[in-house]
Amino acid sequence: MQQRLEASTAGRTAISLFVAVTVSALVVTGLPDSPIEDVLDPLARPYTDAVGLDQNWEVFAPNPRSVTIAMDARVTFAGDTTAVWRPPGGGRLIDTYRLYRWRKWVENVRADANAGELWEATARWIARMHERDGREVRRVTLVRHWREIPPPGSSGPPPPWRSHEFYVLELP
Repeated sequence: MQQRLEASTAGRTAISLFVAVTVSALVVTGLPDSPIEDVLDPLARPYTDAVGLDQNWEVFAPNPRSVTIAMDARVTFAGDTTAVWRPPGGGRLIDTYRLYRWRKWVENVRADANAGELWEATARWIARMHERDGREVRRVTLVRHWREIPPPGSSGPPPPWRSHEFYVLELP
C-alpha cells in the first residue's frame, strides 16, 4: 500500500501536504510570545495536540521553573482517622519515565487556573479510592508542596518544603 501511495501523484501530494502542515504547525507552536504567535497558535495547537506532537518548553530558558512541586491529599474518615494519598512515585531511573504522566497530572491539578475544572473532581476521585476499603470518607484536603530550586553550584542543604491546603471537599 505504501508503494502505491508513493507512486501516485495524489499520494505524493497528500504526503507533501501532511509534511508541510506538520512542520508549519511545529514552527508556529515553537514561536515565542508575540502578536503573530497569538494569531497562529490557536490554529496550530489543536493539530499538534491531535497528532501527539504537542510540546511544552517551559523547562528551558529564558524562564525555567524555579521551584520543585508536589501534591498530596489528606483523607479524613468517619471517626477522625486519617490517611495521606500521594500520586504514584518510583525509583530514580526507569520509573521516572514510566510515571512522568503523574508528574504532569500533579502540575495541572495543583494550578490555580484549574480550580473549577479539576480540584473537586480530583478530591472526589481520591475519596472513591479510599471508600473501597469500607471506610467512610468525611473530608479530602488537597495540599500543594513546593520548595525553591537552589542556583547551580550551590552548596548546603536544600531549602525547606513549604505547603498550602488549596482545596477541601467536605462529604456528608
